[in-house]
Amino acid sequence: MQTDLFVSNSSHSLKLMQKYISLYHINSSTLILHGSIAKNQELIDTDLWRNIHIIEYNSNHMVVIYKIIKIIKNINLNKLYLSHMENIYERIIASYVQKKYTLFDEGITTIEYNIKGLDFLFNNVYSNSLLKKIYLNILCILFNVSFINQSKMISLIDKFITSFDNIKFNKVLTEKITIYQSCINKEILYKEIYFIGQPYYLQNSKISENEYYHIILKIQEYYKSNGFKFIYFKHPREKEINTQIQQRSISINFEEFILNSIKTPEIISSFTSTAFINLHSVKHTNKFEYWKVNNFLDKEDEIIYEYFDLLNIKGHIINEK
Repeated sequence: MQTDLFVSNSSHSLKLMQKYISLYHINSSTLILHGSIAKNQELIDTDLWRNIHIIEYNSNHMVVIYKIIKIIKNINLNKLYLSHMENIYERIIASYVQKKYTLFDEGITTIEYNIKGLDFLFNNVYSNSLLKKIYLNILCILFNVSFINQSKMISLIDKFITSFDNIKFNKVLTEKITIYQSCINKEILYKEIYFIGQPYYLQNSKISENEYYHIILKIQEYYKSNGFKFIYFKHPREKEINTQIQQRSISINFEEFILNSIKTPEIISSFTSTAFINLHSVKHTNKFEYWKVNNFLDKEDEIIYEYFDLLNIKGHIINEK
C-alpha cells in the first residue's frame, strides 16, 4: 500500500501537517518526527497516522540519517511532505527521494524566506562554512545520495503550506491554512493590553536582564498613561521578574490561552513573538501592536518587523542607549 510521508522537526509544522491531513482527508500517512520536538509526543494526533517514527536528537548525524533512510526504503512512497529545508536531514531526504514534495512552514523563519526569497533559503543551507559543505558531501557519498543543486530543489517544490498571512514565493504555489480557530465571537476587554513576554536577555548578549525589564516597565507606563490595564504574560523560561510589572503566568501556550478564553483583550502586543503572529493570522477583532528596541536588534528582528509593516501592524519604537 502506498503511503504519504510527512517529516517534521517543529511543533508548528506538526500542527500544520495534522491540520492539512484533516482538511484533505489524507489516509495511510507516515510521520517521521525528529530533533528536539521528538520529546513532545503529546502533540501527535495518533488517529491521523498509519505509522509514527520518533527519532530523538543525536549529535551523530550518520545514525539519524541511517534510521531515516531505512524507514523510507521500507515504505511504498506516494507523496513527500517536508518542514524545514535548512535541516540537514530533510535536505538529504529530498535529495534521496528526488521527487516533487510539499513544503510546510516551520515557524517564524518563514518570514525571513518571504522577504529574501527561496534562493536565500537554499543558499543558507550549509553555505557559510567550507568544512560543513565537505561534511555534507561525505554524508551523501556514504549513503549513496546524489545531492541535488539549488535550482533543482526549488523546482521540486510542489506547494508551500503556511499559516501566516501574505506569504508568497515566485513560481511556487502557496496555500494558507489556519491552525487555530476564529477569535471574532469573544467579548472584548476594552482598555486591556496583553503583552507576550519574550526575554531577549536569555538569547541576546546585547541586552541584560535589568535592561529588558526596564524596557517592559516603559511599555507598561505608556499603556497605563493611556488608561489601559497592562498585563505581562511571562515566557516559560522566565522565573522571578520585576514585581513592579503587572504579570501573569499560564501553563499552556499563549495562543491556546487566548483561543480558550471567553474574553479577549482590546490589544495584544509583543516584540517578535511567534504567538503574536499566529494570533494575527486568524480571524480576530483584537488590535495588534508591536514594539521595537532599535539598539538591541539583530538582522532576523529587522526582517520580522518588515513583515509586521507589510501586514500594517501598528508599531512603537524605543531608543535605548
